[in-house]
Amino acid sequence: MVVAVLLGVLAALGYTAPVAAHGADAPAAVDYEVSVESVSVPGVTVRVVEGGARLELRSVTDRTVVVLGLQGEPFLRIGPDGVAENRRSPTWAASRSLTGRAADEADQPGGAAAAEPDWRRVSTQRTVRWHDERARELPARSWSVPLEVDGTTPGIVRGTVRRADPPPTGWWWSGSLLAAVALAAALAHPALARPAPRRATQGADQDGDHDNSHEAGQNSDHDDGHKAGQDSNHDDGHEGGRWSAAGVVAMAGVAAVAGAVTVAWIVVSAGLATSPAESLGTQLLARLWPLLTGLGVLAAAGLQALRRPAADIVTAIAGACLAVMTGFADAAVFSNGSLAGPGWSRWAVATALAGGLALLAAGGIRWYRTPAGTTAAPDHTILRNK
Repeated sequence: MVVAVLLGVLAALGYTAPVAAHGADAPAAVDYEVSVESVSVPGVTVRVVEGGARLELRSVTDRTVVVLGLQGEPFLRIGPDGVAENRRSPTWAASRSLTGRAADEADQPGGAAAAEPDWRRVSTQRTVRWHDERARELPARSWSVPLEVDGTTPGIVRGTVRRADPPPTGWWWSGSLLAAVALAAALAHPALARPAPRRATQGADQDGDHDNSHEAGQNSDHDDGHKAGQDSNHDDGHEGGRWSAAGVVAMAGVAAVAGAVTVAWIVVSAGLATSPAESLGTQLLARLWPLLTGLGVLAAAGLQALRRPAADIVTAIAGACLAVMTGFADAAVFSNGSLAGPGWSRWAVATALAGGLALLAAGGIRWYRTPAGTTAAPDHTILRNK
């Protein structure tokens, strides 16, 4: 099952590689805020998406609007027939990633900027998004992107970049880590982490339930292996065969909350980033790894609720993945003031970090304390060799 899941993830990532080049590399939060002040072309709107990582232009006019690149070359064309990219534009190469710098390499006479445009239609919609270093990053300043309408009329988009006030970073980190320690200590407490003792009379009750002929057959036939097999399937004192209900509920509850909050945050963030150019499915595929991690933690919660064998070690692994893939990976929300997602993004990341670390520690401790051969299912005895 693990191999099948990994192969499926790799296949999905291979499919989404072109999508990732269009904006999946945007951070969860940045330390600056980008705003659009004005657009001089009627029927054209421009907005900031993904926390300032990209600009989105939408046209509802029948006129052809061309976005000019960093060197004044035709870069993007938006018209009645959709969106086309000039593949010979150095700005097109630079806009493929958040840190692209291909434009600097072509800044010379007779370079790609001066070449005849090579237009390739990429969408039938009249909405386009792109990374634009003119409208990104500090220092605080005004920025502009020139436009050209119907090949003759100039236009311009104006905006500003300013520093975003940082959140109380120390409080978010300390609160998340303290919550992780408190949860792990509670979940790994012996009252929750060990199987509850079975009644001492259970063995006697079970012996009394056997009929006389069966008991006689056992007593008279020791060498046939039947009684030896039964003895090896019972522990000496019948202790430790039933999991504590409170422990099961606690582990399943923490995993369910951490996984559900993570999945909800990813879906809402993807919804905020959708447009006619990029659907919700496209945005979710761009966030595939953290989405799969959140779903994996929810699956671990289900294993805990069902009291399945090895549920604790599976929960520990899922918690580690959640803490790394969502908690630490998106920890920029703790230090940067401009969020790319919803306003509760910091709470979502803090929940993923604290819950993931707690599940990692508690699940590992619970698994380590489990006697060899113990199952998590109720009404089963410990399988232990005498």
